[in-house]
Amino acid sequence: VFSHARPRSPMRREYVARHEEDRIALGLLGAKPLWLGLLDAPCRSPFYNSFQRIVLETAPGDGEFVQVVRTRIARLVEELSPDAIYLPLGVGTHIDHRLVFAACSPLTANRQCYFYEDQPYALVRFSVQMRFREIGAAPFSRASGASRKPGFLKSFRAAAYVRRYLPPGQERRDCETQLCQKLSARPKPTIRLQSEIEAAHASDQRRILSALYAYRSQVCTFFGGRKCFKAACEAHARWLGLKCWRAERLWKFTGTENTKSNNFFANCNP
Repeated sequence: VFSHARPRSPMRREYVARHEEDRIALGLLGAKPLWLGLLDAPCRSPFYNSFQRIVLETAPGDGEFVQVVRTRIARLVEELSPDAIYLPLGVGTHIDHRLVFAACSPLTANRQCYFYEDQPYALVRFSVQMRFREIGAAPFSRASGASRKPGFLKSFRAAAYVRRYLPPGQERRDCETQLCQKLSARPKPTIRLQSEIEAAHASDQRRILSALYAYRSQVCTFFGGRKCFKAACEAHARWLGLKCWRAERLWKFTGTENTKSNNFFANCNP
C-alpha cells in the first residue's frame, strides 16, 4: 500500500530496490506484486522522524488520509474481486499498518476478511493482546496487564527491530511506558474476531526462508539472521500451542458485539 518515496527524495533508490526485492520474493512464491503507490510514512511527512512517532502517534492530516487509503483499496478489491482479503491487524502499531486497518471498513461487510498478525511485531510476547485492547476486540485474556508487563518488556527489548531503532534512553522509556499503558487497558470489546492458525510444513521451510530473506535491505534489521529467525518462529509456534517450525495466526472478522456498532472500522482512529 505504502510503496513509494517522493520522486526527488534521497530515499527513492531504496524504494526502487525494495520493488525489486518484491519481485524476487513473490516470484519464489508464484505471486506477483501490485503497488498502490502511496508514500511510506517517513517519506510522507517529516513528522515521522522517530520510532515513537511512527508507532504511537499520528501526523496532522493522516487521520483524513484514511479515506484515500480506503478508496484505493476498495477500487482494487472491485477490480480483482478476490475470494478473501488479508489485512494487517496493526500489531506493533506502525502508522501505515494502523491506517490500512482503519481504512478497511467497507471490506468487512460482504467479503471474507482476515487480519494477519504483523511480524516481527507479533513475535513480541503479549503484543497481540495489546493490540486487541487498543481496538476493543474480543477475545482477549482476563489476566491483568500488570502481570504481562515483565514478559512483554523482556521480549520487546530483545527484538531486533527495537535494538536497531530504539536505543536505551528517554525515548525508549517513554515508549515502554505508553505501550505498557495500552497493555493494561481494559476496554469493553466492540468487535468479534475468530482465530485460525496455519502451520508451515517442514518441506516449505527453504522456500519461505528464501522469500523472506530476499528482502535484503530490511530482513536482518527486523528479524536478525536465519538461525535467530528460525528460533523465534519455533518459539512463537510453541506459544500458539503447536509443534512445528513456524505458525501464523489469522483473525477472521465475525461481527460486532453491539449491532448498532456495525460501522466500527469507519470510526476507528489510526
